[in-house]
Amino acid sequence: MKSSVIFQKKHKDDDEGYLYIRYFNGSGKKKLVSLNYKINKDHFKDLFYDDINQFKKTTIINYREINSKISSKINDFSIFDDKKNTKTSFVVYFRDYTALQRNPSTSSNYNSVLKKLENYKVKKNKEDILFSDFDYSFVVDFKNYLLETLSVNTTKQYINVIKTILNLAKKEGLYIEKFNYFEDLNLKPTHNNKKILQQSDIETLLNISFYHDFENTIESPLFETRNMLLTSIFCSGIRVSDLLLMRKGDLKETHIEIFTKKTSDYLRVPYNETLLKILFDNYGYFNSKTLKYNSKSLKYEFFDFIKNINDNDFIFSNFLSTEPVLNDYNKDKEMTTEQFNAINRLRVKYNNNLIKLKDLYNLDIVEISSHTGRYSWTNILLNIEGVNLLDISRSLTHKNIGTTESYIERNHGLDRMKNIGDLVSNKVYKDNNENHYSGEDKPDNLPF
Repeated sequence: MKSSVIFQKKHKDDDEGYLYIRYFNGSGKKKLVSLNYKINKDHFKDLFYDDINQFKKTTIINYREINSKISSKINDFSIFDDKKNTKTSFVVYFRDYTALQRNPSTSSNYNSVLKKLENYKVKKNKEDILFSDFDYSFVVDFKNYLLETLSVNTTKQYINVIKTILNLAKKEGLYIEKFNYFEDLNLKPTHNNKKILQQSDIETLLNISFYHDFENTIESPLFETRNMLLTSIFCSGIRVSDLLLMRKGDLKETHIEIFTKKTSDYLRVPYNETLLKILFDNYGYFNSKTLKYNSKSLKYEFFDFIKNINDNDFIFSNFLSTEPVLNDYNKDKEMTTEQFNAINRLRVKYNNNLIKLKDLYNLDIVEISSHTGRYSWTNILLNIEGVNLLDISRSLTHKNIGTTESYIERNHGLDRMKNIGDLVSNKVYKDNNENHYSGEDKPDNLPF
């Protein structure tokens, strides 16, 4: 029997990959066991001694941690013992793998699923959940348990996490899949019609005026909440986690450029009339609704208006003022656990404010949340003639059409994105321009 450490990439163009131990039992059988460690391909090439299966002493990677992992597994040929598969705890394996996750979002998601699994174990009076417990009966029962407290969409996400962990264990020889027990689960995603702003609701939000006592109005948390919701719609359905972290420096001359954490890619959204007026409102322009739209002059006026604002300042700075830990956030570095928790607290605050906004203005939407802007953007595109699925996929920064189909990518180019943004802006404003307040037509009371 022999074993060695190897480096493998998921995709051939990736700069990073994962470390595995490859085992040969001397009788033609081989197995691959993941060390759950991600590393740059050049670091592996330059720092790994393949003759001793160890990394050299360095400050570039945590060589002590990975060398310890290698040493503990490199000679463990018990993986060829099929009896081990019936005794290995799925819960323990899941917990250990979750503890290795460096991304706070992934760690949080996995811990949520793990907690449900632990609660299920207690409810069923099970001492443990083993890999050998997985059969069709178990999978269906666990699915039904999740559906007692979770939506169909969330249940499907939890099941997908379980499948991911099982696939990892399968590569390590800890789980032998006799049949795909998840294949026939009836988990069709539900529609989000109740969570979409209709055009009348969007017009209501756009027509809110802030003329009286404007200085006090812009301090209202609902003022910034309204601006955030409208920005999330007209800025290509931007995710709330990216919306919260938008800085003044993201406002480029011709477009907004945002680094999206989920896809590790840039979303570039050309300006449209509605988006510019929302930004004018947010930065305290007294009377944005009287502005006449001309793409060049309006952009020049906007950048002149905000020229003294620091590029590092958050666009929704008042809303983020309760979470100073985010001031040190750097898009080029992994978000810390403290910053991730701060984003979650802000998401809760945003959701609560959205409910207040809905009640205050009698919006027709049934369920409003931080996802509403993204759902509403997609809904508008689906109802505009000439916008196809590929356009929508790119505007949402999805990596493939399949993701968009299940949710219904990156940009096709600024010109095409500009067409989509202008189409959405024009559709909402088509029958609404005459209803905009003029400088003399002021409401009798404060909206906030």
